[in-house]
Amino acid sequence: MAKILIIEDDSVFAAVLEDRLHVAGHVVESTPEAARGIELAVAGGVDLVLLKMELPSSPGLEVIQTLRHRAETRSVPIIALSSETQARQRVATLRAGADELLSQPVDLEELLIRVGRLLGSRDASPALMQGDLGNHPPWELMQFVQQSGKSGELTIRSPQGIGQVEVSGGRVTSARYQRLRGRDALLALLDLKSGHFRLTTDDSLAKADDAQESIPIPEVLMASAWLEDELKKRQEHLPETGVPLELLVDTLPELDPELSEIPVAQVFERLQGQAGRLFDLIVEISAAPSKVRLAVAWLVEHGALAPAKKPGEQFMTTTEISSSVVLDMALSNLLSAATEAGFESHNLPYLLLVEPKVWPHLRRLLESVPGYRQLVNLPKLVEQVKLRQGGSATFETELGSLSLHVQILSPEVKTQVEGILSLCAGVLLWLEDAEDRELISGLIERLETTRSATAGVLVAQQPEKQEMILSLVAGKSRWQSSGHAPQSLIGVFRLLHPRVR
Repeated sequence: MAKILIIEDDSVFAAVLEDRLHVAGHVVESTPEAARGIELAVAGGVDLVLLKMELPSSPGLEVIQTLRHRAETRSVPIIALSSETQARQRVATLRAGADELLSQPVDLEELLIRVGRLLGSRDASPALMQGDLGNHPPWELMQFVQQSGKSGELTIRSPQGIGQVEVSGGRVTSARYQRLRGRDALLALLDLKSGHFRLTTDDSLAKADDAQESIPIPEVLMASAWLEDELKKRQEHLPETGVPLELLVDTLPELDPELSEIPVAQVFERLQGQAGRLFDLIVEISAAPSKVRLAVAWLVEHGALAPAKKPGEQFMTTTEISSSVVLDMALSNLLSAATEAGFESHNLPYLLLVEPKVWPHLRRLLESVPGYRQLVNLPKLVEQVKLRQGGSATFETELGSLSLHVQILSPEVKTQVEGILSLCAGVLLWLEDAEDRELISGLIERLETTRSATAGVLVAQQPEKQEMILSLVAGKSRWQSSGHAPQSLIGVFRLLHPRVR
């Protein structure tokens, strides 16, 4: 998993890119503004940048040059996207510092291949060692770093995220992993069981010997082994990741002296404020996950904490919870954008109109949402559409609620659909055959003539339909088109974002 930044002012294409990259397992952030993109990249944590060259806010060449002159982004891979295909433009873009230049419209499969290659091979220095964590676990890598006395950088890529460790003369001088820094980041990396690593050597990273700057490798290895042993002793007291936890006492039990560095008090205080799961505690408390797990297990062991689980009740796995959090963020972003566009955030309605041949694909997207059965509203929506060709699901967020209406398109529902078009914040019209052009044109014109701020997106993935959908939305102010079908429910929500006018 990598963090990818998209700088693209076409909101529909940006949504398509976000969707494909998200499905490929990456964390994605996007912005239409060059200055904001530079700010996000320099802030750190970005592993690759996708940059549109023809931005109205700033020439793409200037953006590339700025990123290449900043120490924070000097080695971050950049893929430039341009409608210019002349050799002179290509040479200028590559000379400015881009790693790749792809012409638009972009073939998404080719883009994913280029992204994978750059993320897998890009390094400013030659590799000293690289491989799989299954064959070379992190503790073994740390021992090698200490014994070799090398200076450079160790990058670890796992399904959970990317970590970086700077070493100087066999000493660890800095470590980061997700939101963690220093010793706790290193402890978190030592817990990883799967992924890949790359150790590079770079003498320029060598620093003067300063014990205050170093993270002692032997000490961290011993701490990691101790945490593992203590967790094994209390394995029976460790609740499942997704089970709600409840405090059973009002006062924190007296803490064992040997657990003084374990965040028992932080866990206790957090659960006094509101209910939470082990997953939430790991995400919210700034400590290595193993420390948080041990704190929870200790509190359960001492009768201060218990899982609030009913017999037979099922809860989400860690993967399902993570995906649910991403889905919640996508919903909140959509509601926030709609509110800025002037819509009320209470029960905000969105409409998906799909041709009969599209429904099986949309159904797979809905059913592939992690934790699908626990979400309840999605299975209900699927059943409604199966029974009567239409259905709805409501999603609650801290910013408000959102209603997603799905209707299979047919001449029989034309009048009904036309009546609700102007009441929706966004409309996605997803085509496969596009045989009833009169019906489709009528819906497009109906939305175009309303006084609401509703925006529509017309999607048809078949190459032979591209020219037709472009002609249908030509000259229309409320409609945009895309030749790429959504690959996830989050991708659907991203396409429904209102456009900045």
